[in-house]
Amino acid sequence: MLNPKDQEEKLKTLWRILGPFFLLQLLVILPAQGLPLGDRSAVGAGLREVFAQFWLSLDLLCVLAWVGLKTETVGRRSIFALAMLLSFGVVLEIYDVFILRAFSRLSVLYTDSLLLWDGYNLALDMIPGGLMGLVPLVVVALTVLVGAHFYGLSALQSSLQTRASRQALVGISVLAACMAFERHPKMRDSLIQSPFFRIADNVERSTQMRNEMLRLAAEPRSESPREMMSQVRLLQKPDIYVLVIESYGAVLQDHPELSEDFGSMMSKMEDRLGQAGYTAYSNRSRSPVVGGLSWQATSTILSGIRIENQHIYSKLAETGAYGIPQFLNQQGYDTWTVQPGFRTRPGRPVSNPWGYQNTLYFKDLDYNGRRWGWGVVPDQYALGLTLEKIDASKTGPRFVMFTGVSTHVPWGDVPAFRKEWQTFGTRADQDSDTVGFFGRLKEKFRSGDTNCVSADCYQKAMNEEWLVVADFMEKVDSPEALFIVLGDHQPPVLATEGADVPIHVVARGLDGLERLEALGFVEGMTPLAGKPISHAGLFTLVGALLESREKPLADRYRPNGLSASGLLKER
Repeated sequence: MLNPKDQEEKLKTLWRILGPFFLLQLLVILPAQGLPLGDRSAVGAGLREVFAQFWLSLDLLCVLAWVGLKTETVGRRSIFALAMLLSFGVVLEIYDVFILRAFSRLSVLYTDSLLLWDGYNLALDMIPGGLMGLVPLVVVALTVLVGAHFYGLSALQSSLQTRASRQALVGISVLAACMAFERHPKMRDSLIQSPFFRIADNVERSTQMRNEMLRLAAEPRSESPREMMSQVRLLQKPDIYVLVIESYGAVLQDHPELSEDFGSMMSKMEDRLGQAGYTAYSNRSRSPVVGGLSWQATSTILSGIRIENQHIYSKLAETGAYGIPQFLNQQGYDTWTVQPGFRTRPGRPVSNPWGYQNTLYFKDLDYNGRRWGWGVVPDQYALGLTLEKIDASKTGPRFVMFTGVSTHVPWGDVPAFRKEWQTFGTRADQDSDTVGFFGRLKEKFRSGDTNCVSADCYQKAMNEEWLVVADFMEKVDSPEALFIVLGDHQPPVLATEGADVPIHVVARGLDGLERLEALGFVEGMTPLAGKPISHAGLFTLVGALLESREKPLADRYRPNGLSASGLLKER
């Protein structure tokens, strides 16, 4: 039996090992605390999902085993190299968790690499001070990360030199190795995990995606949207408004905490719009993305081609973005785009790739009020000014493509509906605490409900947005008007299943809407699951709906859009 002094010494040795070990372990699992539990597509479900946030690092255990089993002392340079290696693992984990959290999909370097430049420019725009604020932030973060690893490994080294410590370490390593084979370390519901195994799996997925792109490019040339729609002549020419609501997803119906309120809200909207002379049909539409990458979703809507990764999007931009705006230009429409979130950022100048005749971007909206959330400009202000300018132009018929920003995550700073939209844009409405460098810095670190990402905040944001949308539709005085209201993608952060979003076709003075029932639409504002259309099919659906009052929509409608093979061929 050990005497008290020996027991005390062993406890001290144990603490000198466990203290630094838990510090290093905490660093590697810290990013995983942002994962949404219960999301089957991301982290699995059931009892094992707890391992998505609390797991042992195989990389750390391997490093400790190597340090502990060496007969001579490990030099500071070697310790520093190991600290750099483990820090790189944390960076890989941050990248992987961010993709899961933001886009509800596994990371794929082949397409994610194309987002790096946009991400860098977005960071410059969002961080106070731009580059001068970003560089010190990154340097400090990396210094702290590497320094913490170096300190932890240095503290552990001296404690792992005793015979008892080495024996214990060998036992733990053997046990960890057995656990690692219980489930692959790349899996997020495994007890033993490794970011390096995950990046290897990422490379494999990237190779598969690249091969799929090559296969698609090798297919015989497919019919282009321009060729497909060249023979279409519109019999009905209503004013057309496509309103894309940010993060408006089917989770509103599928989530048990959201479905009842959503049904009540849609019932009220149906009655309200009915009183304004509108008839509505609703369904679900399948987006090419989940939780983010709105530009791929809206490009899919406009082009009639499924834009499911950044490579196809880039090819679309290179070859010319023919879509609904150009088609309607040729049909005699006056085309407008309203994008309050589209503003010049470093490396990303404002452009008009779709050939709209009229553009209302951030600068054109002349907004001088308070900055609201991520999008800055309230959707109610943008839509109010749009209607004012369109009415002043006295042209027609009109096509308006609006992409909202007010319901972008986080949802704690969503502007409430106001009777007069003009009150948003005045300097008197500004919050003086958020003006200038220090004001924006204070705003970034503001606590409370401003950064809310809960289901309750999401629901409140959608309720406010529908008040804005319904008010706008009531103020449109066109005797013949067609509104298509849909989401770009499911919301990020919240646990979701699938890529479906609600879509509503709301019209006044338009014949033949009942034909939508053959495509899974139901009359009213409450969609039913089971027979969704797709974002990629919306271009041909609009053409089919308006070229005839009686002809079956399926004759023209392409439910999955057109192939991207033509975009991927070398020119």
